[in-house]
Amino acid sequence: MVRVNASPKIEGKLAKVSRKPGVYLMRDSVGRVLYVGKARSLRPRVRSYFRRGDHTFKTQSLIARIADFDVIVTDSEVEALLLETNLIKEHKPRFNVTFRDDKQYPYIKVTVNEVYPRVGTTRRLLKDGALYFGPYTSGKSLRQTLKLLNRLFPYRTCNIDMSRPIPRPCLKYDIGLCNAPCTRAVSVEEYSVVVDGAVRFLRGEHKEVVHQLTEQMWTASAAERFEQAALIRDRLTAIETVLEKQKVSDPGDRDGQMDIFGVARHQRSAIATVFQVRGGKMIGNQNYWLAVTGEETDVEMLDDFVREYYDRASDVPRLVLVPQELSHVDVLQAWLTSLR
Repeated sequence: MVRVNASPKIEGKLAKVSRKPGVYLMRDSVGRVLYVGKARSLRPRVRSYFRRGDHTFKTQSLIARIADFDVIVTDSEVEALLLETNLIKEHKPRFNVTFRDDKQYPYIKVTVNEVYPRVGTTRRLLKDGALYFGPYTSGKSLRQTLKLLNRLFPYRTCNIDMSRPIPRPCLKYDIGLCNAPCTRAVSVEEYSVVVDGAVRFLRGEHKEVVHQLTEQMWTASAAERFEQAALIRDRLTAIETVLEKQKVSDPGDRDGQMDIFGVARHQRSAIATVFQVRGGKMIGNQNYWLAVTGEETDVEMLDDFVREYYDRASDVPRLVLVPQELSHVDVLQAWLTSLR
């Protein structure tokens, strides 16, 4: 039966709730959004809040504060998932698990939409044709990645106008950190090879990068460009040094790409860790402090975190490993597939 203390307003709205997929918003007495959820069928899901049953502590605490609710019907469960994610970002409801800090984490940005692409950092993820890698929760990790990447691939990092060449390159050209496309010292095709190598490296395609550089080294050597061959040799040595330090995470499949999630909690504090495996090797891990009430289940916490993580992430692997089975796995899988 409907909860005894449900208001006539709520009882009237419950009778009109659609059975289609959609999103529901639970509100308090002043209209604040307490919780945003999605459902395959809205009517039974929303009505379940107002029926007696074995609710979790978190749900009981939520129910005690509900004074009104709204529903939004969608055409599919995947559409409901997307809408739920956007509404959580907009309202930051108390009973949804979110990142504790609301700052925008940095990304590595490669402007492949430009003739001479630039590599830099940004905190804004835009649909502008560029490639993004991240987010990075550790500034130190980001700086180390960029430092190594620029040693291996002499791309430009500047913001100068590239529409016409300039007379002289900057210091980075002299120390081997840029091949000076600004002076047209390198052709568009040659520079594209450099940027392509950087992108492949960021994607974890290390074997392909090593193969590509090895071919370039032998080509340069055969053409008696020995200085260029020596530079490429040094880059290969640097890559091999880095790869030797990395633990092989999936020896059975060296081309494996996956994200591995772990969550730890204590009372009203929780932290999530994501280990990123590309090409069978762990290329990084990120830690996120979560805002929790202390009453949600581990599955609820994982559900919310995984969704928010991939809403911000720039790279979705083919395999996602979590410590517990998530709810609505089929819907989540369809959404993640659409992001690749």
